[in-house]
Amino acid sequence: MLRLWEWDKEVFDFINQGLRSPWADAFFRFFTWLGLGWVQIGILLLIWLKEEKLRESMMTCFIGWSIASVITHTLKFTIDRVRPSTLLHAFVAQDEKILIYSFPSGHTATSFAIACALALSLPKHRLLVSSIAFVVAFLVGVSRIYRGVHWPTDIIASALLGFSSGILAHLLMNNWKERRARLAGGAEK
Repeated sequence: MLRLWEWDKEVFDFINQGLRSPWADAFFRFFTWLGLGWVQIGILLLIWLKEEKLRESMMTCFIGWSIASVITHTLKFTIDRVRPSTLLHAFVAQDEKILIYSFPSGHTATSFAIACALALSLPKHRLLVSSIAFVVAFLVGVSRIYRGVHWPTDIIASALLGFSSGILAHLLMNNWKERRARLAGGAEK
């Protein structure tokens, strides 16, 4: 456990202190913004309204986002982990003055849930769009370390949580489609 804690602190310091620059401040502020729930839901809703052929994929993403959100908020109040923003040497962004409930990262979990759901549900151009979604999810996670509010292990666990939520959403959506098809087939007879 001590080695993991040392690793957590070293990686946190490298990202939080070592990458510091005005350009990186703006870059990571943007990716943290992309990890906000209302921004993610807004983007999914906009695509859902504009692209009829992608509605099923957007619904899968929303289900994955919902699963990740519920689990994240449940764990946050169950596991009372102190945030790295309590460290005296940590740089903490002005709009990130949060001291408790570090584990897990909601921004990261929902970003990975959406990326995974997209990868599993998009009919065409899966590789390009999925790759972009996973890069965005990764950068959202790194932004939470850079801005001083999450430990690297928070981000890794949250990515796994999000990935699992995306898989579960895909399975639930497939199950729903199969049941709907069976019911429609039974109604035709």
